Amino acid sequence: MKKNVMIEQTFCDVCGAEAGMNTCLKCGKEFCYKCKKTHAMEYGHSVNFTGSGDGLYCNECDEKCRLEGDRVHSAYMLIKALRNESIGWHSDFQKRADAAEAQLNCLIS
Repeated sequence: MKKNVMIEQTFCDVCGAEAGMNTCLKCGKEFCYKCKKTHAMEYGHSVNFTGSGDGLYCNECDEKCRLEGDRVHSAYMLIKALRNESIGWHSDFQKRADAAEAQLNCLIS
């Protein structure tokens, strides 16, 4: 049996390579995994997790959204700031925990 199957493919707007699901939320530009790293900004959808629901903006739209105050973009930026704050807290806590453990090891050795 023969079947004709139409396949829709997405290609990167930067380099022309086959692209996955990396689309700018504002303008709809498509990016391959490699170009996404340099031509777009990705924001996690939650403070503790990433995955489906993450926001991607091309560099141009990211800049425009920062200036114009887009509400969705602002929410992603707030989550990014909280993620960075959490990383800072954990880093500081880990330094203090290591120092306390080292102090105890010196006292009982």
